[in-house]
Amino acid sequence: GSTAGTIGLAIARIDRIKAALDADLPIMAANIPVTLAIPRWAKFAFPQEAVSAEEA
Repeated sequence: GSTAGTIGLAIARIDRIKAALDADLPIMAANIPVTLAIPRWAKFAFPQEAVSAEEA
């Protein structure tokens, strides 16, 4: 990933991110909680139905 101050760019599996958010689990990067967002220009979104971590 890349960073500029407190903003970063990363590649993440949106199915696993959605599953973590649905389970109220924190998203962490090197033991630091982070907030993820999909840019408005992107042609994809978080899945409507999340899969469990075991299924992913």
